[in-house]
Amino acid sequence: MVGMAPLPFEKERKIYGPGLRTWQLTKALLEEGHEVLLICYGIPSAYEKGVLSREVESPAKELRYLVLNHEKYEDGRYLAGLARQFSPDCMVAVTLYPCYGLR
Repeated sequence: MVGMAPLPFEKERKIYGPGLRTWQLTKALLEEGHEVLLICYGIPSAYEKGVLSREVESPAKELRYLVLNHEKYEDGRYLAGLARQFSPDCMVAVTLYPCYGLR
């Protein structure tokens, strides 16, 4: 799944609607027992120290959560490598910019 960050459980400066929507869909999949790789573009203005590409500790063991800066998020080969490694049954994009990222 690709979406926007930060998510509601993170302690960042601000949470925006796209992050809330991303979490809403992710949480529903987790509650149904799915294993989820969540790759998010970090909204720069939400992070006090800027967006550092990193894996974020998640509230569920079935969730691997990555926040990426613009450069990493726009790197199609990097995203494709993550997808190959995870081998998902499907890919879901939440909100407009993440949909663009799956082009």
